Amino acid sequence: MKVSSEVQAIFNAAYNEAKLRNHEYLMPEHILFASLSFEKVRAIFESCDADLEQMRRSIEAYFEQKMPIVRNAEPIQSAGFQAVIERAVMQSQSAGKEEVQISDLVVSLYDEERTYAGYLMRKLGIKRLQLLEVLSHGINDDDITSDSLADDEAEDRAEEGVKDKRTLRPGTLERFATELTALATAGKLEPVIGREA
Repeated sequence: MKVSSEVQAIFNAAYNEAKLRNHEYLMPEHILFASLSFEKVRAIFESCDADLEQMRRSIEAYFEQKMPIVRNAEPIQSAGFQAVIERAVMQSQSAGKEEVQISDLVVSLYDEERTYAGYLMRKLGIKRLQLLEVLSHGINDDDITSDSLADDEAEDRAEEGVKDKRTLRPGTLERFATELTALATAGKLEPVIGREA
């Protein structure tokens, strides 16, 4: 599967970052760090209320403390790096896309739980639901308050039939829904067949 030119540019920047720092491995953290230089990714994270400078500093500290250094060698793709790419490809294919886009890459980074990159995104307050809304609809906090976005457990509760604790801002529900009870009380609905008044 092809990757978009933006995703390829992020991969190239990640590789160059690892090589410049003499890192032995090319990791998901290199992808996340490199992606912070791309306006589109920065806009996604800013829409999720992430502190980009804190993210950059945390990754820098991770590089300094945890990354093995090897002089005069090409960085080797880690298992985590490959898993991020594979997941991005699968997400892209399941969505019927012809190429891997930035949105696929960002979600794949977030979903990789065994990496510092995924951990850091969650630690800085990025919620999966909010991330998916920003990526798929361009929704920001104008429509849903940030404290109302439950964590990933909201999906589980919704599947179990438990009412989600979202707090919609005034006007959101009115824009997208019709209150049938009020219409029925006003006599503006047709009678339901098989029910007596």
